Amino acid sequence: MSKNESKRLTEIIGDGKEYDVDGDLYTVKPGDSPLFPFVEVQLSGTDGNAFAIMGNVSRELKNNGMREEATAYSADAQDSESYDDLLQHAMRTVSVV
Repeated sequence: MSKNESKRLTEIIGDGKEYDVDGDLYTVKPGDSPLFPFVEVQLSGTDGNAFAIMGNVSRELKNNGMREEATAYSADAQDSESYDDLLQHAMRTVSVV
């Protein structure tokens, strides 16, 4: 997978998709970075293992009602070419705090 590609997430989002998060509507479009700025994931001070990072991002997506997106994120993340690519993918997908 190229460093800028989130193939499966892009398929779900299409030309744009609205998300209702606690009564606030967010529109997500391909190319937004991060795609889901309303989803915050704490990575500093946590386990830096690649599987732990994928699990943390996936869990927060699910906690925000985005099961399909979490599955797509995990599949895209597993195609990462390196650890650095995995971290960049996480930061392109959610707000990393």
